[in-house]
Amino acid sequence: MSLYVTQILTQALGFLIIYLILKRYAWKPLQSFMEERRQKIAKEFEDIEKAKRDVEEVKRAYEQKLATIDDEAKVKIRDAVLEAQKVAGQIHEKARAETKELIQRTKESLELEVAKAKIELRDAIAELAIRATEKLIHERLDDAKHRALVSDFIAKVHRSN
Repeated sequence: MSLYVTQILTQALGFLIIYLILKRYAWKPLQSFMEERRQKIAKEFEDIEKAKRDVEEVKRAYEQKLATIDDEAKVKIRDAVLEAQKVAGQIHEKARAETKELIQRTKESLELEVAKAKIELRDAIAELAIRATEKLIHERLDDAKHRALVSDFIAKVHRSN
């Protein structure tokens, strides 16, 4: 058993010596390496968080721009519809005015034609009446001749119309 105790004490003494040597010469560089690694990882996490914030900010900006563009498009469409309705109203009003003017001119033209026709008819009737009177004065009329002259007069009036 003493062999085991000696061996354990030797190993413990060796471990203690290696521990003190490592602590003095290797521990600080190992700790500084571990600290650098920890700082590097922490910085990478900070960079990732910053990148996330930047991406969110850009995303919000684009969403805002899209909303603005959508609103502008709606306003432009509404303005175009209003303008089209205005133009359609103007065209409709112009067509209505032109139609009214055409109807008025046609009425005036028809009234003029009717007036001319009445004048021509009056002149024709007057001419026929004068001729019939001349015939009556020059001829002596009996009932048969009178009927024939009236029928002839009516036929001439009917043909002149």
